Amino acid sequence: MKIVLNLVESERERLTSAQVAETLERPIDLALPHIETPSGEVSIDELLRLLDQRNSPYARAVRYVARDLGGLLVGLALGSGAALGLAHIGVLKVFEREHIPIDLVSGSSIGALVGGLWASGVSAQELERMALRFKNPWDIRRLFVFDLGLPAASLVIGALAGGLMGVLAGVWAGLLLGFIVCVILALLMGPLVGGPIQGAQLMAHLENDFAGKTFEQTRLPLRIVASNPMAREEVIFATGPIALAVRASVSIPGIFKPVTYQGKLCVDGGVVSPVPVAVVKQAGAHRVIAVNVFPTTPQLRTYLEQAQRQRAEWEAHVASRPLLVRLMLRLRQELIRSVSPLVFDVIMRAMQSMEYHIGEMACREADVVLRPTIPGSHWLEFYHPEKFIQRGEEEALRLLPVLQRATGALDLSTTMAQQSGTVALTS
Repeated sequence: MKIVLNLVESERERLTSAQVAETLERPIDLALPHIETPSGEVSIDELLRLLDQRNSPYARAVRYVARDLGGLLVGLALGSGAALGLAHIGVLKVFEREHIPIDLVSGSSIGALVGGLWASGVSAQELERMALRFKNPWDIRRLFVFDLGLPAASLVIGALAGGLMGVLAGVWAGLLLGFIVCVILALLMGPLVGGPIQGAQLMAHLENDFAGKTFEQTRLPLRIVASNPMAREEVIFATGPIALAVRASVSIPGIFKPVTYQGKLCVDGGVVSPVPVAVVKQAGAHRVIAVNVFPTTPQLRTYLEQAQRQRAEWEAHVASRPLLVRLMLRLRQELIRSVSPLVFDVIMRAMQSMEYHIGEMACREADVVLRPTIPGSHWLEFYHPEKFIQRGEEEALRLLPVLQRATGALDLSTTMAQQSGTVALTS
């Protein structure tokens, strides 16, 4: 039995959903949204008119109940993957355009960000516009570069080292060397204090994007997954501010300072649940579409073989150049290597290797699995969103007939396509 609450205006003034649930001693499965009319009364004709408006909150809620009773609720599990997860936006663009019905959303890491925004009412087109704000590497790094938490111990040691070097090598040289030592020690000690990046700027960015919305205000039921490394378990967010949940879910261990939620230490959701299929099933989904953006092992092997061939061709090209040009090319290569975030890169690639294997196991429980992968792309490549979004669209279109059959959208698509050109954010 399902409990569906439809309070009239007079009841809303003195009762809440929680109070009704307490009286009935049963949880409320769904509270229908309030309908405002000039008279305060709602006729049958008015209800039918609202049901014809597929994007109205009332129509979505009633449709959710019908699909739930029919065992047709479709859940979408969006996986982790840092910049690779921008492909989720392309997938959602196709879902909206082709009217693929989605009733529940779960997300981990970048999937939490994209899924959280989409479930809260941001269209895929708007998500794409938001992604396109990042045009170059600096647009991403400015979220972090001025948000480094330098441990006090490293500052003290750096200052002492700088003072000693100042005595030995002159004041300015000592100050410079002390600063360098300070920064290096801060980065090395960062993982010991939870991560060198505090996340305050990222949190401010998320709060702006989510505009203070909570899980209770989403247009689709939403679950966001973080990881508790101390207990080796998932932390599932289903209430409260969405921005906080996303901040927890994207907290890469050793890089971002963890989030404490209800006494639990929370880091990146991809650590234990890179593709949260089980989570969306637990939320009530009968059928699940999973999106795993990590390249497969054969894809990576092929890419590495191609990269080795390109490297050999580049070496041959350099060897054929004049001595001065060879020296300049070698110097450029070494400079690039010297400024690359090698430690962070190794951490992320090790994590993603683990996440790929865990995610593949989770995907076995999904009804449809999309793999919009681009082997060789970097996890920090947020400044090239177009290629990831396009790849997501390509993968969703490739599997469109499968998606339509799995979600029951095949019979609805022709009728819905004849409606006026509004984008359907179905539930």
